[in-house]
Amino acid sequence: MKAGFKNGKIQLFFSLAPSIKIPFIDFFEKFIDFSYSSKYNLIVSIFLHREEELNYENPSEKGRERSHNCSSSLITMHWGDSTRAIPFFHLTQAPLSRRCFYMVRRPLFKPVHPVYEVTEQTIRMGDAPGYSVELDDENKAIRKMVKLMDGTRTIEDIHSALLGEYPELTREEIAEAVEDLGGLGFIMDQAAEEASGLTLAQKERYKANIRFFSLFTNLEQSPSDVQEQLSGKKVTILGMGAFGSTVLANLVGVGIEQIKLVDFDRVELNNLNRQMLFNEGDIGRLKVEAARDFIARLHSGVAIDTETMQIGSSADVEQVIAGSDLVVLAADQPFFVLPRWVNRACVNLGIPYIAGGFNLIEGQFFLVDPGKTGCLDCMHLHRSEQVEDYVRLIENLLNTEFRPPTATIAPNTMMITAMMASDAVRFLTGIAPVQSAGKLLLFDFNTLEKKVFVEWERNEQACPTCGKGNGEEPIFQVRANEVYVNARH
Repeated sequence: MKAGFKNGKIQLFFSLAPSIKIPFIDFFEKFIDFSYSSKYNLIVSIFLHREEELNYENPSEKGRERSHNCSSSLITMHWGDSTRAIPFFHLTQAPLSRRCFYMVRRPLFKPVHPVYEVTEQTIRMGDAPGYSVELDDENKAIRKMVKLMDGTRTIEDIHSALLGEYPELTREEIAEAVEDLGGLGFIMDQAAEEASGLTLAQKERYKANIRFFSLFTNLEQSPSDVQEQLSGKKVTILGMGAFGSTVLANLVGVGIEQIKLVDFDRVELNNLNRQMLFNEGDIGRLKVEAARDFIARLHSGVAIDTETMQIGSSADVEQVIAGSDLVVLAADQPFFVLPRWVNRACVNLGIPYIAGGFNLIEGQFFLVDPGKTGCLDCMHLHRSEQVEDYVRLIENLLNTEFRPPTATIAPNTMMITAMMASDAVRFLTGIAPVQSAGKLLLFDFNTLEKKVFVEWERNEQACPTCGKGNGEEPIFQVRANEVYVNARH
C-alpha cells in the first residue's frame, strides 16, 4: 500500500500482487487507471453514490496461469505523520473473473452499548466500567446522529439525513465524529462485518461471542474477524479429566473448530461429580472418545481428533502437538516431570502452551509463549534463586511418592478452567492483554481472590531449554533420568 499526492489530489496504490497495481486519484471520484497481468478479467464495482462496472482484459496475457488468494484488506492512508484507515477492498474469485468491491463504510453504533440522557444537554454512551463516556449534546445532534448509525447508511447518507435540521453540518464533521466515536470504541463498520468469511450458520451460532468481541474492536476490525480467527485455530488438549474436559467445552463454545484430545484413561462413576461432558452411559469408555461424541452432538462443525496414549517423554508430546496453534496442559502426572516434558516439546516446536491445575483450595495456571516469555525451566531457575530450599523441598515431596487424592467440586473446577480458557482466547486473538503470560496466577476458591504468585522473565543465558544453559543447576538434576528420557538434545 502506497499513498501520496499528485496534482493536489490523493493518489492511492493498492497492490494485489506484484503484477497488479490499482491507482486511484481522489478515490471518492472515479477509477482512472489500471494495469493487470492475468488471464482473468477484473470487474471493479465502486459503491459510492452509484455503481460503476468496468471490465478490463489484457489479451497478451491470456495464456498465463496465475492464481490470487486475496481476502478483505484494510487500506491505510498516510497523511504526513498521521495514519488513517479508509474503506477496504474485498475480493472473491470466480472462474475467468476477478471481482473487487470498493466498500464504503456504513457506521453502526454497537448494539451492546446503551445511549441515554444524563441531563437535557448531556448524554452517556455505554454503561459498563471502562466502556462509558459522557458527551455534551446541547443541540441533540449527537443522539440523532447515533440513531442514524444503524449499519444501513453511509456517512453521506447520515449527513444528508441531518442536513434538514442541522444545515451547518458538513460531511467532514460527520466523518470526523464517526472516527472519534470509533476511537472511543462505540462504532463498528457494518460493511466490514457483512464481508466476514464466516458462514451464516457460524454468525448465528456465535452471535453472542461476536457481540462480546465488539467490545474490543474498532472501525478497522470487525467482531466477526475475531471470531473467524478463533475458528481457524487448532488446539491440542493434553488430559481429558476434570480440567481438560471443562476447558474443551469452553473452547468449543468460543468457536475453536479444530481440537485434538490426548488421554488414555476411561470414564469412572466417581468422575461424574465434576466431569460434565460424561454421563453414566459413558462409564468404561475411553474419555477421548466419550468427549468426541459429546462435542459432535453439541457442535457438528468441530473437527475432533483423538489420540489414546499415555505420554512418556517429551518426544511423545512433540508427536501429538505438531501443527497446533496452542497446547493446553490439563494433566499433572507424573508430577514435576510431565510439565517439563510438555515445556521442552513446546519450546522445541515453538508452540505456545497454557497449563493449569488445582489443589484443595486454589486453582492455578500460567502461559508460556516460546521466545517471548520465559519457559517453565526459566521459572524453576527463578524460584531456585528466590527460595533457598526450593530444590530440596521438591525432592522431598517427590520422594514421598505422595499422589494427592482428587478432592474438588464442580464449581471450583469450572471457575479456574473458565479463567484459563478466557486467557487462551485473549492469547489467540490479541483482543486484550494476556494475564498469565510468564506468570503463575492463583485463584483462591474460598475468597474468590486472584493473585500473581510468581512472575519470571526468560533466562536466555542459563535456561537449558529455551536458552544457552547446560542444565547443570541442581533443579535440573531432579528426576533427570525421567525428564530427559528419549529427549532430543
